[in-house]
Amino acid sequence: MNSGKHNIILKLNSGEIEIMLMRCPNCSSKDIGKIGTQQFYCWNCFIEMSISGNELTIHQVESDGSLSSLNDLFTEEERKLEW
Repeated sequence: MNSGKHNIILKLNSGEIEIMLMRCPNCSSKDIGKIGTQQFYCWNCFIEMSISGNELTIHQVESDGSLSSLNDLFTEEERKLEW
């Protein structure tokens, strides 16, 4: 877990332009892929993140495909997004 700001997502509502600069809150990797609407995946540590309001919700993908919440391992500040 990292104490610095790493999650920056900038949305421009003119058309469908979306600029995203994002680091994984768990491992700080920039190797983040978009897997759905407001859903992202870290290819380095294999966690799934989704945007809910101005916060990330963070999950571990289990071997059976289910998700286990990791939100309790991160502070609100670590999960907060800057727009």
